[in-house]
Amino acid sequence: MPAKSEPSEAEALFASRVEAAFVERFAARPQLAFAPGRINLLGEHVDYNGGSVLPLVTAHGTHAAIARRADEQVTIVSLDEASAYRTTLDELQATPAPRDARYFAWAAYVVGVLRDVMHDADLAPRVTSGFDLVVHGSLARGSGLSSSASLEVVTARALRECFELDFDDARSADIAHRAETGFVGLPCGIMDMYAVALGKPGHALHLDCTTRRAAHVALPRGLELWILDTGKHRRLVASAVVPSAPVSSPYAERVRACREAERVLALGGALGGQHRLLASYSEREVRAAEAQLGPTLTRRALHVVTEAQRVRDGVVALANGDAERFGELMTASHRSCADDYAISCAELDFLVDACSEQAGVLGARLTGAGFGGVAIALAREGAWDPARMQALAEAYEAQFGFRPRFDRCRASPQEV
Repeated sequence: MPAKSEPSEAEALFASRVEAAFVERFAARPQLAFAPGRINLLGEHVDYNGGSVLPLVTAHGTHAAIARRADEQVTIVSLDEASAYRTTLDELQATPAPRDARYFAWAAYVVGVLRDVMHDADLAPRVTSGFDLVVHGSLARGSGLSSSASLEVVTARALRECFELDFDDARSADIAHRAETGFVGLPCGIMDMYAVALGKPGHALHLDCTTRRAAHVALPRGLELWILDTGKHRRLVASAVVPSAPVSSPYAERVRACREAERVLALGGALGGQHRLLASYSEREVRAAEAQLGPTLTRRALHVVTEAQRVRDGVVALANGDAERFGELMTASHRSCADDYAISCAELDFLVDACSEQAGVLGARLTGAGFGGVAIALAREGAWDPARMQALAEAYEAQFGFRPRFDRCRASPQEV
């Protein structure tokens, strides 16, 4: 399935700054790569439970500049962090991964991708030299716009371009997913990586996270998305500094709860304990097992099964051009995330509630893993009222002590 996301004009200027920084530091002309961020419209925390999701790529993303070296040294520079990480091809191929104190959060995502490629019997022989790599993103880390997946996918794309490696964007998503789950240590699903790798502007990506089948679904005309950054950024892994460190985080706790709910449902079902992924259950089946699940697992399971149904309903709404219905599903998704999955926070709820009251707003919800990050609102074009948004920002700052950052972008496909 062809799917390419090209940077906007503003991002192209951003890329030129990345290229200039590379030339200044390494005195070489690099090859460039780009990967967008993503906004999840519907399907939160469903991907690792075997359901379908509806993410949308952003205009912003992560840029990379890369060039080969004459030796086997590898230098990775982050302009965002103003820091560098140095390794060698031999270290990247070492098994097991070195427990190296030089790892720090941003580098783990890049090194995870590099190690995956260098452990691939088909790809590794084609990486015939070291290289210099500069990365720079316009996505705030921890914001919920999938900056980590964007960094992972752009790293895979940069390697592919530099060494003419033979893999498509779906495989780059798989490489990125293995890096995040196996190296960084976050037990996440495939949504972020596939959305970033396969997304198409103006279209939701209807991705079945079990079969990996994906299709682009156009959003109705005349819509825009508001991106509302709470400024409350979160880390989803306990430690991305040292690979293989024990993972303990609210995100990992949700994953464990879902696995336990699956176990309980399988034991009590008519299939004699046969395993099913949680998203395949119905709301009726979950409610019938409430006594066995207990209150917390019941709420977690109810979010997953109702969110999976909201994705199915959302695909129908988009096919019918019914933006109002889609917006209603987004708002219902936020309520489920907040009440049943307990991943919202006061800052997100404040922004979602405030936007929902504005004329022209069809729906609003948190996006991403939750626990902070950003909220989004789906609105009619022209609904943005600068005076009201200024008042909203001031009210937020008065309550939470931080000035939120607001942005908006076209959600619908460009007019032809």
